[in-house]
Amino acid sequence: MIWITRSLGSKRGMKMLGICPMLAMLLWVLGLTVESQAQTLSWAPPELVNPITVNVTSSYRSLNLDTNQDYIIQMPTTPLTANGGLNIIGGHNLVLIGGEIRFDTPLPDGFHPTARRGLFVKQSTGTVHIEGLLITGDYLLEGINIDMRDPNAVLQLQNIRIDTVTGSYDGNHADCVQTWGGPSELRIDRMTGRTTYQGFFLHPEQFADTTPILFDMRNINIIGLPGAAYLYWQATDYPLVTQNCWAS
Repeated sequence: MIWITRSLGSKRGMKMLGICPMLAMLLWVLGLTVESQAQTLSWAPPELVNPITVNVTSSYRSLNLDTNQDYIIQMPTTPLTANGGLNIIGGHNLVLIGGEIRFDTPLPDGFHPTARRGLFVKQSTGTVHIEGLLITGDYLLEGINIDMRDPNAVLQLQNIRIDTVTGSYDGNHADCVQTWGGPSELRIDRMTGRTTYQGFFLHPEQFADTTPILFDMRNINIIGLPGAAYLYWQATDYPLVTQNCWAS
């Protein structure tokens, strides 16, 4: 006979259960299955029709794409460190899975703070799926900016870490995620962000004419470092739901 432990609840004690080895193995396998199901992301990538694969490099990181064409965006195998990070402009349905954007050098003299921005998504007309992306560096000044005003635009951000955006009230107003135009639907699942100023600054109607259908935010942890300001900011009234979202 072997012993395993079972949790009796999220802040309760543990209870010892005596069970036979075969049953223990079965429960262990079932536990792995349940755990893997629990880690399944909320939204699958969009179906792509005759997609074109685009390879991002330090010299080709501002992508001007056909709004009637689907794309697979392939990040480099080493961190992208070019000024301005990754700009995705246009495209219809797009999928980007994996990659790292990193800024470990100071902002050059005379450059706008967006030269230390991780990701900018603009003018896409379908569903943009970003998954498994790390945006980081000692000199990161902005995480993800969004300007997707097409009424059919959807942005999915899943398994994203933004660590750490640096800013202040008197200087650069850094955000982990900021939108000033759309999208119609913003879907976020499993995101961690660290900031010295702001976390989410959500103002989708600032420069867009249509009210979003839904902003759906799940499993998010935003950490405000000393001196940080608002970690979740909804500028106007539109449909927004949250699930398991934390601020500290």
